[in-house]
Amino acid sequence: MGLSTMKVIFRHLFLIILLIFFSLNTLKANTYRVGILHFPPYFIYEEDKELSGTLLKLLKKVLNRTGIEYSVQGFPPSRLYNNLKVGNVDIWLGIKGVKAYDKEVLYSKASPAAIDLRIFTRGDVIIPSKKKSLNGKGIIVIRGYSYGGLIDYLKNPINEIKIYPTNNHIQAIRMLKAKRANYLLDYRRPANWTGKALSSDLTDKSLKKINLYFIVSKKSKDHVKLMNMIETAYSIIK
Repeated sequence: MGLSTMKVIFRHLFLIILLIFFSLNTLKANTYRVGILHFPPYFIYEEDKELSGTLLKLLKKVLNRTGIEYSVQGFPPSRLYNNLKVGNVDIWLGIKGVKAYDKEVLYSKASPAAIDLRIFTRGDVIIPSKKKSLNGKGIIVIRGYSYGGLIDYLKNPINEIKIYPTNNHIQAIRMLKAKRANYLLDYRRPANWTGKALSSDLTDKSLKKINLYFIVSKKSKDHVKLMNMIETAYSIIK
């Protein structure tokens, strides 16, 4: 057995011992509330259906490793963000910089995933090449989405952007095809997942990649220890 292999083994043993140590405190006496929103295929939250999704599976795997008790519930975006802010949701896996909760949460150091923010249009419309090219345009957005902070740019009157809000990905694609506006901001995989049958004649271009992080509300009991446990568990399974 080589020295490098032994170092890896000892590192994992140390992390496991550290995780067990954290688990032997009051955290195990709590049931933490995990929030998700409908963001397929990462998170799937539909009425009368079981909560699912690729990132929910990862999140559960991490939380199961910590040994804490938890429950999962789905919310619309704005409600989820407010629940994080006030402590009615303890944990979720999302983006930094959302004004509704940004100063009221802890973010993990590691980012377990990234999402691709894209601009969609019809085949007869030229796609803007950069953010400033959106100025003066009409843009369809989904209510509650911050788009990694880009929503603030869109709402700034100086940019003269007309915003057309809608409730979900399918409605957004239908509005675009109906020529209510020439552009739609959405994420690649959710747009493809929910609107594949509708979007065959649309074109799109990436605007930016947005990292996702484990997020813990500062209103949660022992929130610093909770984040430490999550980060340790993720470092073991990744």
